[in-house]
Amino acid sequence: MFDKIAILIAGIAAGGAAMHGLGDASRAAQDPHHADTATDSHHHDHDHAHSQMIDLPGDTAPTVRLTVLPDAGAGWNLHAETTRFVFAPGDSGRDHVPGRGHAHLYVNGEKKARIYGNWFHLDELPPGPATLTVGLYSNDHRGLSVAGVAIADSVTIVPPN
Repeated sequence: MFDKIAILIAGIAAGGAAMHGLGDASRAAQDPHHADTATDSHHHDHDHAHSQMIDLPGDTAPTVRLTVLPDAGAGWNLHAETTRFVFAPGDSGRDHVPGRGHAHLYVNGEKKARIYGNWFHLDELPPGPATLTVGLYSNDHRGLSVAGVAIADSVTIVPPN
């Protein structure tokens, strides 16, 4: 089944590759499941306004890099690799603690799940291209950002024509 699925993956490093700790565009050639491009086109309107975000200095902010792999059985396995960030499910709803929290998963801009670890399984995707975005959030549910841009990464899965 997976040999018939054409996957075009475009990573969207909200705010640029440096903010996410990503390498240069050559990573696309090295890693077929994640290609780097820079844009901030859709990371602003999820479910938190900028006034509800915690803006962090870029040199100490956490980073996230999303990789999406087809599951051998069915669905998709998502890996949210973070730096300077620890998933803290037991602290959800509590006060902000720098470097701790959870992530939100969006599919085509619609929130689908709260994520409390680096790996997450998604049973299915909607028909057509699907953009999966993982953004980092504080324990108190405020989004994390650098210079007003959400700390998030996206991957677009494009099925064959």
